[in-house]
Amino acid sequence: MADRIVELLIGQSAVHVLDDLRARGERAGPAMAIVAEMLVTRVDDEYETAGHGTWDPLAESTLRKRRRKGRGAQILKDTGRAAGSTHGEHSDEHAAAYTDVAYMIFHASSAPRRIIPYRNPFDLASPDDVAEEAAQTIVDWVAHGRA
Repeated sequence: MADRIVELLIGQSAVHVLDDLRARGERAGPAMAIVAEMLVTRVDDEYETAGHGTWDPLAESTLRKRRRKGRGAQILKDTGRAAGSTHGEHSDEHAAAYTDVAYMIFHASSAPRRIIPYRNPFDLASPDDVAEEAAQTIVDWVAHGRA
């Protein structure tokens, strides 16, 4: 009989722990806010490194036009409009990075191309690393209540 009382106490304790974990999992907004900022940082890294060196260079004609106007040769960064437009958003259930610059669709679309090369800063160089870091942040939140 004593063993059963101990089992019941351990069982009740486990139920409370699981309830706490479930509740934090359902209110993961604080962790998701951090994940959204991680995504923004990773997109910013893509701009800074020109897709980690994978983006096609600017065409000679584009470079000539830019030089005449006194502008530089940084892809999607010279005016700062595209590179500065990345925002994070989150809820208890999701995290995302997005841009509100309309012309970015021409760089990020997977549609066939004739003029503008594919230069998508949202196509992250190491998505598995991002997913792993995001998952760890969420686990830390659920398990310990801190992200």
